[in-house]
Amino acid sequence: DGRHYVIPHVRAIRAKLGKTLKRRALHLFRVLPAREGDRNIRLYRGKIPYNAETRMRLKAGKPINYGAAFFPKLQLEVLETASDFTVTGLNGYDAESLISSQVLQGRKEQCSAIIWGELTMRQKDVTFLATQLRDNFLSEGTSPQFVAAGSWHIKTGDETRNIATVLDGAGRPLLTYAKYMKYEWRGLYEAIVPGTEIPVLISEDQMFTMSICRDFLDETTEPPFRKLHVDIALVSSMAPSHPDNQTMINHAVTANVMKVRYGTRALVVQQLPAPEKGMVGQVLSFPDKPVDPSAILSVNDAFLTCPCV
Repeated sequence: DGRHYVIPHVRAIRAKLGKTLKRRALHLFRVLPAREGDRNIRLYRGKIPYNAETRMRLKAGKPINYGAAFFPKLQLEVLETASDFTVTGLNGYDAESLISSQVLQGRKEQCSAIIWGELTMRQKDVTFLATQLRDNFLSEGTSPQFVAAGSWHIKTGDETRNIATVLDGAGRPLLTYAKYMKYEWRGLYEAIVPGTEIPVLISEDQMFTMSICRDFLDETTEPPFRKLHVDIALVSSMAPSHPDNQTMINHAVTANVMKVRYGTRALVVQQLPAPEKGMVGQVLSFPDKPVDPSAILSVNDAFLTCPCV
């Protein structure tokens, strides 16, 4: 009808008692809106299938690992005007050394994907990450299917957008998407042009959506992600303070709605700016009960392996 996508699903959805007729009937297909509110839903196809190790884990009913990547001692360089702000730089850590070790750790842990936080991956960092993925693609360990390489304030002409980049496991670009909800910080608004699309990535037998921080929050309006029947939601976030449980709680509300409606599992990776000694970020790691306060985990290292059943 021009208003929906009907997507064949490789792995049939299990019928569950107590679910709606729509949920029980559509075992071989997914139906997604082509547009939700004033944002288009755009579909992308993954390029790299599951490797042998991941197939064996799936067959044995074992969890699939995901990686959450952080930068200890990260500090933001911020340009402020009378009404808005832009993040212009990062300092306090060795980005290339950490990215290199995070890629190797992800391979060692057989991570299907690796996710970085919001405003942590400059364009030169994404380029370096792509090189690391390409150069290590056939090395010992397991290449990820894809990586969600955080986001950055990117200026094109007179317009700035908060853009996230997704690469496949060989370092090739898969997709980009732009944040659409401006963040307010100390009375100043994020100086970005809002994005207009929400991505849905279709892999071998799962569907993913990705979001940048405030777009996923439960605030004054219902996030469009609550209308997406996907398997996994991946969220890159940046905390305004140390720590920031309220932002994570708001993420958890949306994650919980998607979990109840569709069985969607969520991974939220929230970097802390200028983190204190010991704590570098927080995660919501595919919890069964996202709104349970214990679901918000503190992270003290540059990499956390997050299993998803």
